[in-house]
Amino acid sequence: MITYYELGADKRLNEIVVAGSHDAGITRGDSNVKTQELDIAGQAQAGVRVFDLRVTAFKVEGETRRVELRAFHADEAVQKNEVKIRQVGGIGPLPVVRTKLRAGDYGLGLERMLLEAKDFVQSEAGKKEFLILKFDKCKTGC
Repeated sequence: MITYYELGADKRLNEIVVAGSHDAGITRGDSNVKTQELDIAGQAQAGVRVFDLRVTAFKVEGETRRVELRAFHADEAVQKNEVKIRQVGGIGPLPVVRTKLRAGDYGLGLERMLLEAKDFVQSEAGKKEFLILKFDKCKTGC
């Protein structure tokens, strides 16, 4: 695999074509929902540099007032979004938009996706590379 650095360190981002990943965190679900086979680390190793991430808060199973930020893939018509006061990781309580899906699915957790991206750019293979994380259609204020 050629690295973007090998194209020339003086290249500007608008002078190159960059591989991207749609709904990068959706590695599960039915065939009409699942968009990726690989997690963020695997996609980065394969050459992806722009990641489309859609994040919302989902209820943590077995917990009454905790949510987890996760990737999601669903049409707005099948979502129920409610503003709730919840604990997010070690932060909170704070107002979040909690999403319930009648169809679609959730994917990787935001913390895992960020750690995998960080690990890649700090690795030997990624130390001269870059990753762009594009947050889109988020329901939590990201």
